[in-house]
Amino acid sequence: MGISPARLSSIMSGRYGLSRGSASQLGARLGMDAKEVQKFTDMVESEHGRSREARHVADKKLREEGAPIYYELEDAAFKVISDWYHFAILELAKLKSFKINPEWIARKLAITPEEAKNAVARLVQMEMLVKKPDSSWAHNDRYFANIKQLPNKTVREYHRQILKKTMEAMETHPVGKREHFSMSVAISDEDLPRIQDKIRAFRDELALDLAKNSKKESVYQISLHFFPLTTEDNSHEKMDS
Repeated sequence: MGISPARLSSIMSGRYGLSRGSASQLGARLGMDAKEVQKFTDMVESEHGRSREARHVADKKLREEGAPIYYELEDAAFKVISDWYHFAILELAKLKSFKINPEWIARKLAITPEEAKNAVARLVQMEMLVKKPDSSWAHNDRYFANIKQLPNKTVREYHRQILKKTMEAMETHPVGKREHFSMSVAISDEDLPRIQDKIRAFRDELALDLAKNSKKESVYQISLHFFPLTTEDNSHEKMDS
């Protein structure tokens, strides 16, 4: 293909950028059809476009195609915004009542004004919170995820914070404003990948459905946990520290 495996890996993981033309050529070399090449070039442009406008246009095209596009945050970047309220602020920005004021954000999320001020500064610096032509502020409409599903200490800490918020919600919010469901189920190990795919498909479907209604007044957290209750006698796997 005229490209080394190492360089190809860097491109596909988002660590190395390409021009739109080069992305189109690479897509063709990889055997993609015309539609797949178009989507691949839009994904590259949305991540590595030379201007904010070019990235925005590519993002818009991807969203119009249907499924949410998830972007991998580099470990160093995620460490900067790993506290739960950073992503909550991005969702707050979708509310018509949103104010960039740290005191307003602090009241809405029950955090300190200093935490709100610093979080907004980080999000703006990383172009996750962007200023629109009318001087209002908005979420850049990207979805972020641990795409590679790699063990990561920072990601685990984020989920611990969300679990803590879950426990707090059970004590502070009425049943009519929350939903908690849990069940234990026996499965075949060979079904594990299929179950994980179904969970991710549900996530995507729900995200698309909720995006349809432009009237947004509140920010909620949706979490779904799937993990083994039984231990494996032969298991010697250890999480990354």
